[in-house]
Amino acid sequence: MRLKVLLFLCICVYACQPKTLKKEAWLSYLNDPENGLIHSKQIGDITIGLQYKPWDALVWQELGFPDEMPPNTNWEELKAKYEQQLYFNLSFSYLQYELLRTINPGDPAYYELVQNLSFRMGDFAGLITNKQDTIPVMDAQFFRTFGSSQSNDVLVLFKNSDKLKNCDSFDFYLKDIGLGIPTQRFQISTSSINHFPDLILN
Repeated sequence: MRLKVLLFLCICVYACQPKTLKKEAWLSYLNDPENGLIHSKQIGDITIGLQYKPWDALVWQELGFPDEMPPNTNWEELKAKYEQQLYFNLSFSYLQYELLRTINPGDPAYYELVQNLSFRMGDFAGLITNKQDTIPVMDAQFFRTFGSSQSNDVLVLFKNSDKLKNCDSFDFYLKDIGLGIPTQRFQISTSSINHFPDLILN
């Protein structure tokens, strides 16, 4: 009986979630931690953040963030080329500054961190499903902003495999990249991704 009640409540929750949202509401939904797709952990003065980047966000970025749908744009066709991967933005900051900004560029630790962020994320990050399947990093892109941002960001890609599609949740794990910080885990519900609302431009 209890299982039936829980199942009913889950169905009600997801039935009440919007399937589409206009830009302002969509951005608010994306950036609301209550929706389970944005996480952060504070370790001393260092903040590590993780945010799921939905496919619609990538299409919108590709088009230059327009307020209105550009003429003759096949949104679904553009979106389809991203749907084979899952995208996450991983950020590192120190007291709301870029982490690298706090390290002397002549320090060997600076060079090591840049190398790890740029080329070695597959050695430090990955996904583990609730069924204990491991999903390796497919690719990663480090954004060099040279002190103009509040964090150093890496876009991390994973193959959107059946192992991910068929699990209930997964952990994004991050080993120490040279900061002396133990392995961190961020749990994400698969349903939060599957039920993420579509972006509607005016």
